[in-house]
Amino acid sequence: MRPSLRRSLAVSLTVCSALVAGCGSSGGPRLAHEDGTPLIALAHRIATEGAPGQARDVPRLRERTIALVNAGRIPADLQESLLSAINALGASPTQTPAQQAHDLEAWLRQHSR
Repeated sequence: MRPSLRRSLAVSLTVCSALVAGCGSSGGPRLAHEDGTPLIALAHRIATEGAPGQARDVPRLRERTIALVNAGRIPADLQESLLSAINALGASPTQTPAQQAHDLEAWLRQHSR
């Protein structure tokens, strides 16, 4: 079952990456500046730090995002894509956590005010 989970996460990440590449700066739901900015900063840090820092910061990013979702601060249309990308951090056999975090950072910038 483990390979299927990894494959599913890789597919989710691929879909999220396609969303980053394919979505223009059109209207639509956006994260509030005060919610998106800390997530962007943490994703940037994950993209540029080594494995020990990533081991500390990936769970921190996940916890902050879940707290925002639970507080109703993430628009419903963005929740699935965002949570899929965050849950996939470090689980892709084809991308490093740094690459995934870089893609997530771009997605967050695109979907934040």
